Amino acid sequence: MHYWKALAFLRDQLVVAAPVPLSLDRLTQELGCTKRNAQLVVKKLVGNGIIRWQSSVGRGNFPIVTLLKDPQPMLENKARRWIEEGKVAMAISLIAPAQRDAFIAAYIARHQSHAHRDDILQIPFYRGTHALDPIDITRRTEQHLARYLYANLLRFDAQARGYRGDLAQTFQTTERGMAITLRKGLCFHNGEPLTAHSVQQHFTRLVTTSEHYRSLYQLIDAIEVQDRYRLEIISSVEATLLPKLLCAGAMGIALWLKGDADREGQVIGSGPFELVEQTEWRTLMNVSRYYHGYRPWVDGIEVWNVGDKAKEFAPNSHLFHPLLEPRAQAADYEQKAQWEAGCEYILLNANRSPWLGSLSRRKKLMAILDALGVPASFADEVAKAEGMLSSPSARLTANLHQAQQWADELGKPPQPLQLLTYALGQHIDYAHYLATALRELGIACEVSVLPFPEFCQTAALQHADIILSGEVFGDDADMSWLGWLLASTSLQACMTPAQQQWLHEALAAIYPLTEAKRLKAYQALEKKLIKKGLYLPRFHVQQTLSVAKSVTTSELLANGWVDFSEVVIMP
Repeated sequence: MHYWKALAFLRDQLVVAAPVPLSLDRLTQELGCTKRNAQLVVKKLVGNGIIRWQSSVGRGNFPIVTLLKDPQPMLENKARRWIEEGKVAMAISLIAPAQRDAFIAAYIARHQSHAHRDDILQIPFYRGTHALDPIDITRRTEQHLARYLYANLLRFDAQARGYRGDLAQTFQTTERGMAITLRKGLCFHNGEPLTAHSVQQHFTRLVTTSEHYRSLYQLIDAIEVQDRYRLEIISSVEATLLPKLLCAGAMGIALWLKGDADREGQVIGSGPFELVEQTEWRTLMNVSRYYHGYRPWVDGIEVWNVGDKAKEFAPNSHLFHPLLEPRAQAADYEQKAQWEAGCEYILLNANRSPWLGSLSRRKKLMAILDALGVPASFADEVAKAEGMLSSPSARLTANLHQAQQWADELGKPPQPLQLLTYALGQHIDYAHYLATALRELGIACEVSVLPFPEFCQTAALQHADIILSGEVFGDDADMSWLGWLLASTSLQACMTPAQQQWLHEALAAIYPLTEAKRLKAYQALEKKLIKKGLYLPRFHVQQTLSVAKSVTTSELLANGWVDFSEVVIMP
C-alpha cells in the first residue's frame, strides 16, 4: 500500500520531467511509514522507471526528484482492480478527490455494460489454458490466444502479401537492420505508455530469460533506442527474415511487472484483447480500451474448461473441437477440417547415455519404432508422415516380424528406456503402445507423461531416451521451420554440442538464400536429422473445428483456429 500511496503523492505534487527537491522525511510523513520503508519505496519507484532520485549534495540540500511518467493510468487501473476485490476504501484513496465522483460513475457504467454483454465468443475446451506470457508459450492454442493479447511491431497482411505496421507507424530497411518509428499514444492494457524503451525491455527479457526462444532471437543482435518513438533493430540476418522475426508471437510486446513479497510478477498485454481472468476452469479476454488498431466485433473471448461442468454446452459453444460435440446438437454446427501442417514425431536422445550415443543403435531403434506402426484405435484417423510438410496419404502399417529381427540385432539396453510424452490422449495411447511393443521385443521401456509446461523444460527432457512430441506449422514456413529447429527444447535436448554446432552452421548457410531455396534447404536439413538417428516423423493428423451456424468467420488458419478479429455473432 505504501507504494501506491507514494504514486498518488507524486501525482498530486510533481509534474512529469520537472525536477523538484523533496526530503525523505516528508515522504516518510506522507506515507505514514518508517524511514527504512520509505527508502524501499523510493528504490522500487526508481527501479520501475517512475522517478529519478538524485541524492542531496551539500549540507541543507534536499534530494532532487524527477517524475518520469504520469502515474495516473497505473493508479486508476489499480483502483479498478481493488474495487473488483471489494477493497473500495483503498481504491478510492488512490483517486484525486476532485475526480472520485467521475471515477465511480465511469466504473459503474462500465460494470453495467459488461454485465449485459452478450457478444462473447464462447469456446469450450478440453483443458485449462497454460500461462500466456509470449516469451514462454509453446502450444498452438495459447499461441493463438496470445496473438490477440499482444501487439507486434509489424503484421503480415495476407491479402496484400506484404508487411504493415502494427505498433510501428513506419519501418524501413537500413544497413544495420531496420529503423522503426512507433505510433503515438500507444499504451499497455494497464494504461502505461508503450515506448521504444518498452520494446527494448521486452526484447532483453526475451533473449535473457526465455528457455524456448532465446536461441531463435539471437538472430537479432540488439535494439537501439533513439528516442521515445524511434528505435533500430540491429541484425545481420537476411533482410527478408528480419520482419518475420518481428511478426512472430514471442515478439508480441508485453510489459513485465516484477513481483514482490505481496504479489506475483504480471505480464501486461498490448493487443486488441485484455486478459481479465485466467483460472483452471476459465480464461476471459475482453476488448481493450487502450488498443490502437481496429476494434474486433466481439466484446470478448471466453475459453471454458468442460471438465468444470459449470455451463450448459449448447448455448455456450460457438467454436469447439468435435470430440466435445453432443450428437444431438451436430445439426447446429458447421464442421471445418483440414490436414495439419507439421507432424507428430519421435526423438532419440543422443545425450542421455552412451548406449544411445551410438549412431548405429539409434538407427536400429528408429527402424524398430517405425516398424511397430500405431495403435488400431486411431490408425484410420492419421496418415504416414515422411516429413513435416509431406503429403498425408498412406496409412501406417506395422511389420512386427521385421521389428523382432532388428530388436535381436540391437540387443538390450543396460537400463530400461525412458519414453516421455505430454498429456494429450492420442500421444498417451501411442506412448503406452510403443512401450508395450518394445517390452514384447525384449527391450525394457518405461513411460512418463508430463503436463505443459513441465514437458518442454530441459530439466525434464534430458532424462528421457525417447521423446514423443508434435509440431504444428503455421502460415509462415520460414518461422515454422526456425521455430522447430531453434526453439524446440525437445529437439535441442536430444542433440550433442557437436550436433548443435552442425545445426547452427547449416542454418547460417541457409539464411542468405532466396525464400524458395530456403524452404527446400530446410527439408534437406530435416532429412539429415533422420539420417543422424535423432528424429523420426510418424504421422499427420487432421484439424477439425465445429463452428456454430450463428457465427460468421474466416476459413481455418494453418493452426486449426479461425481469426477471432473477424468473428461476428449473429442474433
